[in-house]
Amino acid sequence: MPAASYSNPAPSFEGARFYFADKHLSDDSIHDLVKRKLANDPDVKGGALDIDVKDGVVTLRGHVVSREHRARAEAAARRVHGVLAVRNELVADEDLEVAVGEALGGDPRTRGQRIQVEAFQGVVHLRGEVSSGQVLAAAEEVAAGVPEVRTVVNSLVAPDATPAPARVLMPPVGVPIYATDGKVGRVDAVVISPRSRRVTGLVVSAEFPPDSEATPDTPIIRRRVVVPVEMVERSTPGGVDLNVDAATVANLPEYREEDYVVPDPGWQPPFDYRREYVRFALDAAGARRPELVAAPGGVVIAERERPDDGRRLLPIRRGQRVVFRDREVGVVDHVLVDPDTHQVTHFVVRMGPHAPKDTIVPVDWVARVAEESVVVEAGPEQLDALPARAPERAGAAAAA
Repeated sequence: MPAASYSNPAPSFEGARFYFADKHLSDDSIHDLVKRKLANDPDVKGGALDIDVKDGVVTLRGHVVSREHRARAEAAARRVHGVLAVRNELVADEDLEVAVGEALGGDPRTRGQRIQVEAFQGVVHLRGEVSSGQVLAAAEEVAAGVPEVRTVVNSLVAPDATPAPARVLMPPVGVPIYATDGKVGRVDAVVISPRSRRVTGLVVSAEFPPDSEATPDTPIIRRRVVVPVEMVERSTPGGVDLNVDAATVANLPEYREEDYVVPDPGWQPPFDYRREYVRFALDAAGARRPELVAAPGGVVIAERERPDDGRRLLPIRRGQRVVFRDREVGVVDHVLVDPDTHQVTHFVVRMGPHAPKDTIVPVDWVARVAEESVVVEAGPEQLDALPARAPERAGAAAAA
């Protein structure tokens, strides 16, 4: 009789364990247990991690220092009661350094240069001496082109240029935002440059007056505004502090959905932003500015973030192939120049049969420029959202 009561112990035990996990541990509970487990690991807790749980399957995303830490995080998650499987999408900084180094070595503009690459929680730092300011600018462009990179801090020096390293600001979405005189709203989304992968602005649901001045009888004015990142003093997981008062925020431009677009599914946002909370600026209003003129001959050196004074040399010329998300869509017809600053702000694409609408593209959307092509960081939906070319601009270019 005793033998009969233990005839099949393993299936009975395992079945009861998984039944218990499915019925009594919710995904939220598993999430909290995994989060606590990782927070107690001294080697893993310092990483930039995101935990997602669906039907008992844990997905780990973000950045850790090393492959060992990546493996430790997965092992710790697997040990949590109720976890059925673990998908490990963590990126080790040492692997990111290799990926950026290979990209720099594979680009003819940066090949052979002595560039030191260091990564910490997905933020890539470039150090060393290069031969020219053009190489310095190209190195940042190439590094930012690696999808797993969160942002690039360029500390390279060159005989003709020394850049000012960019601030690394990644304000969380959904947190409160504070002016110098009180809370003014919350962050709804971030505006990111598709070229540099940097946050350039915050989409804010704002209320005026600020909470410090509000009374029960005060009428509340609600607006969605775009706050430039230059107005951000500091950003923490608990909120965003601005360096301006509420009155300044109240006078910022209104956020209009038609002037922005959500990135296409093929674009990987910087950790820890989700695609639906990211916006690309179409710059549709800027594209229609009447004072913009076609550059003579359609051949220019487009100035964009040059290392010495914040601008960058970007050669775009008529006839270059234009590629959207690895798909050739047309050629550069001409470029549009601000006559006051002499800077190129947009270029006009003469589309081919796959995308027949001639289109004005903001220079900020350019991911990289090769000898024969211009690569734009966008997909079909974003391409369709860009404004059409004004017919008179084509005539101006042809006359030039």
